[in-house]
Amino acid sequence: MIEIYAPSSFAYGYYNPDVGWDGELQKTLTHEYTHMAHARVFNNAGRLSDWMSEGLAEYAAGADENLYWACDAVRSGTFIPILDERDTIYKQDLMHMYSLERDFALSYSFAHSLVTFTVENYGGLDGFWKLANKLDETSDFKKAVENAFGISYEEYNQKWQEWLKQQC
Repeated sequence: MIEIYAPSSFAYGYYNPDVGWDGELQKTLTHEYTHMAHARVFNNAGRLSDWMSEGLAEYAAGADENLYWACDAVRSGTFIPILDERDTIYKQDLMHMYSLERDFALSYSFAHSLVTFTVENYGGLDGFWKLANKLDETSDFKKAVENAFGISYEEYNQKWQEWLKQQC
């Protein structure tokens, strides 16, 4: 069930007056409906990691302004990695974006960019679902990338970061 009470009850209470609240509402509903549709109809297409779930919902909603925020963050030296390999307990990465201690809102932009990168470079949405299925099978993102795309996680990560910088 999706409940929207008023324009201020979504998108952190902000919307662009040039777009209007109904434009923002459409994106918000599409985002939330994507989660609902995946959970109810396509759940056998892989249990999605945090970034996959939110990035896919942002991608489906056409939240293209996300790239601006990710680029702005990269230019200012802020980056949220796919995997945080420095810490074994308090992961600060996209795979655990719901537990980020800072930059949670920004993580949606990075997640969206990673979904867009994957779709554009690895076989469209079929490639995205292939990665999701491999992650579901292995429970190891590095193995999932290798099994889905035949490249190492390090190469995938490097290509994503280069792609993101080129978009900026």
